[in-house]
Amino acid sequence: MIQNEVIKAILERRSIRGYTDQPLTDEQLDTVLECAVWAPSGMNQQTSIYVAVRDKELLKQLAEDDKKFGSFGPPPGMKMPDMKPEDMPGGVPGGPGGPMGERKLGYGAPCVILVFNKADSRHQIDPALGEENICIAAHSIGLGTCILGGMGAFDDEANAKLWMERLGVPEGYKHITSIAIGYPAKPGDPKPRKDGRKIIK
Repeated sequence: MIQNEVIKAILERRSIRGYTDQPLTDEQLDTVLECAVWAPSGMNQQTSIYVAVRDKELLKQLAEDDKKFGSFGPPPGMKMPDMKPEDMPGGVPGGPGGPMGERKLGYGAPCVILVFNKADSRHQIDPALGEENICIAAHSIGLGTCILGGMGAFDDEANAKLWMERLGVPEGYKHITSIAIGYPAKPGDPKPRKDGRKIIK
């Protein structure tokens, strides 16, 4: 297998579910966000917006709304993996699939990046491409990340509108997902990967 620094970062990146209190620098955030906006986009429409929140009070309010408006349990038809209590997010019994807000928002990361996309865009995969760039770039400069999925603060339409106004997100956009980012409290453990490869010769 070919090896270089980019491939190394891709293969070594892990989802981090525990962070130190050390804040991120402007340079670090500028770097990962620059990598996000340079991700591919359908027809080069560039419809994604990435909002990095470091303000502790805003993060606290997001956590409160995550619990207040978030739905309970996993999505319909989705079975959460069996996990030991010590491996559950935040060490909370019942972690995955438990009530929203039982764990710290972003697993206690000092920064959460909120990802938005134009609601009427035909290219809803575009934000995910930017998120992957953020995760790989962050790992390459010594940071950890975890893609968080949905956030309860945006589950309620009226509340979502208030938050988007507060964050300076234009009308016509919707929240897609969020990313916790910061210094890992401990290294992420590699998990076995399913072999989804198939080469047609």
